[in-house]
Amino acid sequence: MCRQFSLWYSGGKLDDLFWRTSGSGSRATNRHIKGKDLTKFQHGDMTHVRPEGRPLTEHISFEFKSYAGIDFHGIFHTVSPENSLLSFWAKCVRDAEESGRLPFLVTKVLNGHPTAWVPRVLLEIFMAWGYHVDANRGVQFWIPPCEVVTKRTYPRRAKGAAKKKAGKGKPKLEKYTFKTAQCVVGISLDAVFKSLDTPEDITSRLAAADPASLPIPRREDPTDGRA
Repeated sequence: MCRQFSLWYSGGKLDDLFWRTSGSGSRATNRHIKGKDLTKFQHGDMTHVRPEGRPLTEHISFEFKSYAGIDFHGIFHTVSPENSLLSFWAKCVRDAEESGRLPFLVTKVLNGHPTAWVPRVLLEIFMAWGYHVDANRGVQFWIPPCEVVTKRTYPRRAKGAAKKKAGKGKPKLEKYTFKTAQCVVGISLDAVFKSLDTPEDITSRLAAADPASLPIPRREDPTDGRA
């Protein structure tokens, strides 16, 4: 995925502008839990490794999810809520909020084509800038104000401890709270690359735009319950 974004952003000239973040964002998470200063470019799943790529990661936080199957039909009700599309989006928004950037989620089902998920408001901004990316042609879902489970962790058993006959114990849940409703649009990533064909112009416009006009999650909104 990092190679695809590198080729897109460089106009096919470079394939090494971006790479996976340390532990896919776990470094930033651990620093957050310990109350240490956050590392902006270590949030999410992709960061720049060459200076030419910094303008993109300066403004957008990327989250990549690839599974054998992703629960699209049970967005709000699923056996494993942390593996639902809603949960993936919540993780993406949480990282974007903590780093002060725009959320951009990419999902991919095994042997399938990647899909980009972004706030509808962002696509409307791109359309206003003259890019031919129609928000009405994508898959859309609305998120009401709600609390979402983003991770479920079961306690580790001590070595040599007898296994319980049933159950794994009470899990620790990480959650994120959407305080206001929002609309998210999913479009083929290939279509996004073709429509947004001058990415350097886009990052320049994002840098010049008033942050209040962009759908950047605000840290004053409630975040997850990891603490």
